[in-house]
Amino acid sequence: MVRAVAYLDDKEWDLVNRTLSVVQTLRGTKCIEDNIGRLGWLARVAQSYPSLMEWTQLGDQVRRPEDLIDRLVHQDRAAFELHLPTKATVGRAFLVAKIQLFRSFILAMQRSCDPYPTELVAEVRHELDQSVYTKLGEEVLIEMLYALEVPDPIKEHAARILIGIWDKPGLTEVTQFSPVLEAMWFARNKVHVQLGTLMGVYEMFRLAQGNAPEELMDFFGRDGLSPSERASFEEFLFGLLFEELTRLRREMEERHLSAVDPKRAGEILGMDCTRFVQVTDSASMYESYRRRALACEYRRMASGPGPRRTAEEYLMQAVVARQVNL
Repeated sequence: MVRAVAYLDDKEWDLVNRTLSVVQTLRGTKCIEDNIGRLGWLARVAQSYPSLMEWTQLGDQVRRPEDLIDRLVHQDRAAFELHLPTKATVGRAFLVAKIQLFRSFILAMQRSCDPYPTELVAEVRHELDQSVYTKLGEEVLIEMLYALEVPDPIKEHAARILIGIWDKPGLTEVTQFSPVLEAMWFARNKVHVQLGTLMGVYEMFRLAQGNAPEELMDFFGRDGLSPSERASFEEFLFGLLFEELTRLRREMEERHLSAVDPKRAGEILGMDCTRFVQVTDSASMYESYRRRALACEYRRMASGPGPRRTAEEYLMQAVVARQVNL
């Protein structure tokens, strides 16, 4: 296929062509080819707008990258989407469209290929994971912009990273701006949560075995961890919200239970715990993060107990603080 899409790198284009060669005899292949073309169209739209890294002029007003950074850092959270430059909005849409394209590749091969191309599916899934984690990294950085306790120099650096993502959405990946977050998520995907006594010893051991980054283990293993930081890490480790863990611990004590597995925990809480505790891929990690982030936002608004920010935000703040020498 002709490289009409400027926002795919060489490795991704190789996967596109190899996947098309595998599924070209299947019904529905034209839909996939059309979606590649549409992604190219979206990329061209994004490219048609001025770079966010350059000065531009609108009437008698000169717009500089520093002005965008200042606006991102100081504007109200509720107005975020409305005040984004159009290029940023299109860039964000491109990333989501790219994720959906790679998902369609996997679905086509899973449902129709015989023999099943195991290695190719694994390669496509890896690229899908990177795109989803890039989207996740973007959301972590956005949340940092509006955290009251984050110093302005850290927010400004986060804003610069975001502008880079939006300026070249297909070519900027999480490995470039936050390999720690990607390693954190990949390690968590390898943890088969047991719950047990809810002390987290088994899960911590498995997290370390899964090549969790040293920054993660050092940050959440340090002395002087705040109650919010500790609770946010528990949510990340177990996949359950602070409120669910609090209720589960209370019920275990009242029922004289020394340990529970996800199935028993689900019976106690009246929910499918397995869905939330077993975070095995980028899609379930995205759902886990969004669920935890929304709960944090609710607690901040309601002044309720529990973590005010996610584990990812706390860790990313510490990483950025080192980068800006704070």
